[in-house]
Amino acid sequence: MRLFARFMAIAIVLAASTVTRADSILVGTDLTTSSGGSGLCPDSSDCEEVAQQFTFLSPVVIDQIKVAIGGPNRTFGPPGSGGFGSGTFDVALGSQLGTGIGIGTSTLTYPVNGPAVTQIFDFTGLKIALAPGTYYLEVSGDNLQWTFAEPLTTSTGTIGSIFSCDPTVPPFGCSSSSSWQSPSTPGNPYAFEIDGTTTPVPEPSSWLLLGAGALGLFCVNRAKRDGLSSKVM
Repeated sequence: MRLFARFMAIAIVLAASTVTRADSILVGTDLTTSSGGSGLCPDSSDCEEVAQQFTFLSPVVIDQIKVAIGGPNRTFGPPGSGGFGSGTFDVALGSQLGTGIGIGTSTLTYPVNGPAVTQIFDFTGLKIALAPGTYYLEVSGDNLQWTFAEPLTTSTGTIGSIFSCDPTVPPFGCSSSSSWQSPSTPGNPYAFEIDGTTTPVPEPSSWLLLGAGALGLFCVNRAKRDGLSSKVM
């Protein structure tokens, strides 16, 4: 009976191990290939907030988001003036365009009127649980660009269209999904990476194994109680 109980305990552990997977890249791009990109404000001819669409195929918990940001997008003023714009940007995540919850803010320090530089910014310590579905990672900034990169293939998620919005256009700016548009020739997706864990629904066989283990432990405990009762009698 003890051997049976040990077997069932091992079965429960094996079944539970199928429920959560190790931390990994859930969806994203190859950040080492980042180049070019969409320009962010300020620039009267190209003033944008931009968003990358992606879809999760199973429940996930996000603990890290990376984005590759370059700049300056434009340099203004006479040589040595430092151009125009601070290099600060915001990152948000939401289930609809224009309604994202802030992930973080950071600043790219670029050389005074020098060549464009690109840096990978790492937002960590996140605990964002998301159900399967389509979401949008949004970036808004100041004289910067969200670079493009080659997509990665993962079993957890897929990458969709890119979107842009001019925040200076009334009445809603970029707070309404109807204000956003997808370019006709999007090219590569924006350079980003989302890391975390998946919590897939166990297969029927795993549930069967888990149930058998629980039933086995119940029977063992019942047998022990019955044995103690008979001894007392």
